[in-house]
Amino acid sequence: MVFLYYFLKTVDIKIEMAFQNVLDCGLAMIEANKSINQNFSQKGLSSICCGISANYGKVELAISANSQIVDLFGPPVNICSKINHLASANEMIISNDLFEVLETTSFYQEYSFKALEKNTHEDIASEYVAYPVYPIDDSHRRKEFEDKRNRMLIESQKDHRNMNNSSFNILLIDDDEDILFAFNLIISSEGYNVTSFSSSSNALVHFSEKNPYFYHLVIMDIRMPELNGIKLYSQLRVLNPDIKVLFLSALNALDEVLSIFPEIKHSEIIRKPIEPDALLCTIRSILYRD
Repeated sequence: MVFLYYFLKTVDIKIEMAFQNVLDCGLAMIEANKSINQNFSQKGLSSICCGISANYGKVELAISANSQIVDLFGPPVNICSKINHLASANEMIISNDLFEVLETTSFYQEYSFKALEKNTHEDIASEYVAYPVYPIDDSHRRKEFEDKRNRMLIESQKDHRNMNNSSFNILLIDDDEDILFAFNLIISSEGYNVTSFSSSSNALVHFSEKNPYFYHLVIMDIRMPELNGIKLYSQLRVLNPDIKVLFLSALNALDEVLSIFPEIKHSEIIRKPIEPDALLCTIRSILYRD
């Protein structure tokens, strides 16, 4: 059984926490497997082994013209498949491309890396150098690292609160050209950077070609041809699970949206007609929310 995880925030190499999440997620799954096997052993079942491989590089997206389903492929996925069998039972292994990024981070010393001998695995090309990963087994040092990480998180939250309107990128989607023009004018007049589309399918293609975290907020109608707002939101979440959204609708679709997406709040769905002040107030509350 194979699971594919895509850590979207690593698209920006300056976001160190995104790369640390890659390591912590993989190591957490290795640790969880130990508990699973203990449970299996108590029930007289055979143990299972897992191997985790990670790589860094540009992932390509394929969008089906008929179903609009998004799939991931490209060199990072291919290299992971080549180095995965190098991992020992219940071990995480990373490629040289990812290791070179991690070497430059402030958290590099929190983990132990040891390159495998190239000549040990003659079937692997020399460019696929692999590194098993282990957490530093020192509780005092781990406590220092965790305190440092928490301080960095607090600082990043302060930086976010200090952003001005011109720092935010907003994607606006509505098939009604008149409404699209009016909303674009209202929102951009406050200094926000607005990109608008009357076609939901074109908006999805555009979003997939950008950095998944380029847009801080997507504002969209619910009832649209091609892809309605609910389907479009599902596809956007494949590309960016953390995407913030504001639904606009003349329909009483509140219950429908909330039943499908419990993470959406009542305040993120507003009904048309919409007063400009109410729209801007809602946008600001979503953007500046931690």
